[in-house]
Order: sequence, then C-alpha cells, then structure tokens
Amino acid sequence: MVRIAAFSLIALVAMTGFAAAGSGHHYDCNKCQLTARSDKALTKKDGLKCVKQLAGHITDFYKGSSKTEYKLIKHKALKIQTDQGEHDIVKGVDFKDLQFHPDSVGGFTIRNFECENNLEGLAICSKCEKH
Repeated sequence: MVRIAAFSLIALVAMTGFAAAGSGHHYDCNKCQLTARSDKALTKKDGLKCVKQLAGHITDFYKGSSKTEYKLIKHKALKIQTDQGEHDIVKGVDFKDLQFHPDSVGGFTIRNFECENNLEGLAICSKCEKH
C-alpha cells in the first residue's frame, strides 16, 4: 500500500511538474505567469477559466496556512499564437503564503496541467520570497 502511494506521488510529479510541497518554507510568489494553451483558437474567457483553475489548484497543493491565496494581476490577459501554431492566454498571478521547496531559480514550474475545459495549463513562478 505504501509503495502504491509512493509511486502515485512520483507519477503526479512527473506528469504535472508539481514539486515537493508540505514541510518547506513559506513563500509569497509575485508576477507568476500562468498560461492556458490549446492547439485550436481560444477565447480569453475559456483561457481565464483554465488559469483560475490552475491557480486554485496551486493554492490547494501548496497551501501554507488559512491565509494562502491567489490574486489575478490587473493587467489584461495576453492572447498569443506561438510559432508552433498553439494558442495561448497568458495572465499574471500573485500567490500569498505558499509552502514548498523551491526549484533552482527560487520558485516552481508546472507543465501539462489538465484543465476541465480540455486546455493545458502551465505556470512559471520565479519571483518567490521566503517569509
């Protein structure tokens, strides 16, 4: 049973990019870049739905306290088409009181998050400050 749980956790990290949560230090991460990606045309409304879902998942997964929260940055979301033909909606997000072990650049990166509306969610947070 313990082996199954361990392999499940390893699979989760491998698939989503979520790094070690739990007993790490507490961080505020500002100006994170959250992206909703599709291989088809994408509306800002659908993209922001995915961004909010990913932000909510990050606050649940890295919950440091009852004060853990996220806030969408007031700047407009960007709508981008990549050279590979992918359609992105990119939005800035601030996180407060996350608990995790940072990666080599002092934050975290998440790839391949499956949003409920069949979009792919990505997150890059590199401006995290320990408190």
